[in-house]
Amino acid sequence: TISSDTRSIMVRTLALALALFVSGASAADPASSWLSYAQYKADGGARITALNTTWTVPANPAVNFGSNAPGWWFGIQTADGAGALIQPILAWGYQGNEWDIFNGVYDWNTGAKSWTTSDSCTVQPGDLITSSVTLAPGTSTYTMAISTEACGEITMDKVVDNNSGQNESVAYFVLEHQPLTCKAYPADGSMMFENIYLEVEFEEVTPSWESEIGQNACNSACVVKDPATLEFTWDTDSTETAPGLDSGVRARVAPVKCAKDVEAAKDDVELIAGGITSATATCAADDLSQCLVDIDTISEAVAQGAVDINGAIVDCGDGEDNVCAGTVVDVVGDFAALTEAVAAAAIHCQSMDTLAGKKQCIEDVEASVSALKPVVSAIEQAVTDCA
Repeated sequence: TISSDTRSIMVRTLALALALFVSGASAADPASSWLSYAQYKADGGARITALNTTWTVPANPAVNFGSNAPGWWFGIQTADGAGALIQPILAWGYQGNEWDIFNGVYDWNTGAKSWTTSDSCTVQPGDLITSSVTLAPGTSTYTMAISTEACGEITMDKVVDNNSGQNESVAYFVLEHQPLTCKAYPADGSMMFENIYLEVEFEEVTPSWESEIGQNACNSACVVKDPATLEFTWDTDSTETAPGLDSGVRARVAPVKCAKDVEAAKDDVELIAGGITSATATCAADDLSQCLVDIDTISEAVAQGAVDINGAIVDCGDGEDNVCAGTVVDVVGDFAALTEAVAAAAIHCQSMDTLAGKKQCIEDVEASVSALKPVVSAIEQAVTDCA
């Protein structure tokens, strides 16, 4: 089976890769990595001084790769979206193949030091999370708190002193990070924020939530049940995954270290091809044990491919070679489709001991063969264009 370290690397890498592509063009909130969300704007830009809620950890994803580290969180921000985003968070893949809770601040004012976090704690499906963001009276210090019965309370402070005179006046509830495969989202398809309580200038307010769609994936939605209840839904069977990459990103990619990174990705693709060739034979021949070994080999190669493709993204992110950039973008898109096919095989080949399971497993392996072809073409083109 795939090691926990390998799965963790894959999840983190996919998260970083898509964050660079999909979110990199955004300079304020709402960010382009938000799928669906709800917002409340305080009248006159007044300060939100308290925001509390509870929610329950959803089911684990069906597969442990391709998720791009989805996060469900709430928080506050300035009206222009360019201040400090103060946010208690539940995320899958933050510390490996597990759910973790923690507090975070993304401050658009502070450049390279923009992202800071608290300690984290692993939680389990069904755990009840209680969380709050509160402003201490007479100060500019917000305290985030997030807890479960097993974890206890995790807190983090943020002093808001560089928001260009703007208050933290907008509240958000958000589903963030588009996946490479919707099968990597929680299998139960929904999650509810409940018992929402909000204060403006230390007075309780009944919020009127606006439900919004960002750069959507997996047919996600935020449904306003009532002022104190918001439900996020998604479809794990959807093929609507990461949105198209912003054309402005292409202009930032140049062949600085691209050649080496793309060559490494080419080697990974060759390993994937070898694994798929073997799986095509072993899965069709009722060799369950070897079929599953082949599927795990393919999955590990996909994980390493994500690492090396991400290396190309990172290392070549400062230039202006649009030809090389375009082919790297093509590799990412085609690789996402391959990830989807391999994810399906990883699930269905576990049931090869039944006739229906074997049939579906073979179909998924055949789909992986088809998905591999454009990846091979794209990576070969990238080797040429980024040399």
